[in-house]
Amino acid sequence: MEKIDQTLDMIFAKFDLAVEFLKNITRLEIMMKINDINKKIHSLLILLGIVVAAFWVANASSGFLGASGIKMFLYMIGSVIALIIVAYLSRDFHNACENLITANKTTLSSNAILRFSAITSLIIVVLLILGSLNVLFKGNVVQALTFLFYSLLLFISAGTLFNPSLLNIHITSDSSSGEDFITIFTSYLKSFVYFERIISSLLILSGSVLLIKYAIEPIPVGDLTSFAYSLAWAFGSVVAGIAFPIVAYLTFTIFWFVNSLLLAILSLGKSR
Repeated sequence: MEKIDQTLDMIFAKFDLAVEFLKNITRLEIMMKINDINKKIHSLLILLGIVVAAFWVANASSGFLGASGIKMFLYMIGSVIALIIVAYLSRDFHNACENLITANKTTLSSNAILRFSAITSLIIVVLLILGSLNVLFKGNVVQALTFLFYSLLLFISAGTLFNPSLLNIHITSDSSSGEDFITIFTSYLKSFVYFERIISSLLILSGSVLLIKYAIEPIPVGDLTSFAYSLAWAFGSVVAGIAFPIVAYLTFTIFWFVNSLLLAILSLGKSR
C-alpha cells in the first residue's frame, strides 16, 4: 500500500506542476493587464461598431425599403445618433459594475471548488481552440469566431477563479455551508460583471467583423432569408455589445437581490 501511495504522490506531483502552469498563465497581473488593454481600445471598438452598423442601416434601407438617397442618409444619421446615445448611457455603468463587485463580498471555506472550475474551464478552452482551427480550415469563419469568443470568455473566467480576490471572494474557515453555496453559484455571475467591458468589446468586435465580411462578400441571391438572419444577428451583436454594461448591471442586481436575502437569513443564524 505504501508503494501505491508513493506512486500516486509522484503522479499527483506532475499534475500539480501542470496546475501551477495554468495558474501562471492566468495570474493576477495578466488578468489586470487584459482589463487595462481593453479599457484603452473599448472606445475605438464602439466607434467601429457604430460606423459599420450605420453603413448597414443605410444599405438595408435602400435594399429592403427602397429608400431614396436622402432617406438613406437620414436613416444612417438616425442610427448613429441612437447608438451614440446608448453608448453614452452605458458609459456610467462601467464604474457601477466595478462598485457592485467591491460592495458585495462573499466567503468560501475552501478554494477547492474554484480551482476545480478554473481547471475545467481551461481544458474546455483548449478544446474550443482546437475546434475553432478545425472549422476555420473548413471555411466556416462564423463558427470559428464563435468558438474563439467562448474560449476567451472561459479563459478570463478561469483567471478570476484562480484569483478570487478579483471578485471580492474571501477564503475563510468561518464560512458556513450556506455561504459557500451562494458563493459557488454566484462566482460566474461576479466574473461576468467583472469582465463586462471585455465581453462588451468581444460582442462589438465579432459583430463588426461579420458585418464587414457580409459587406465584402456578394449577397447570395437564392438564400436571402438566411442572409438576412445572419445580418440581423451580427447587427444585434454590435448593439448588444454597446448596451452590455447596462445588461450586466441589471442582471447582477436582480440576481443578487435574492442572494442578499439568503445571506441576511444566514447571518441571523450566525448571530444566535
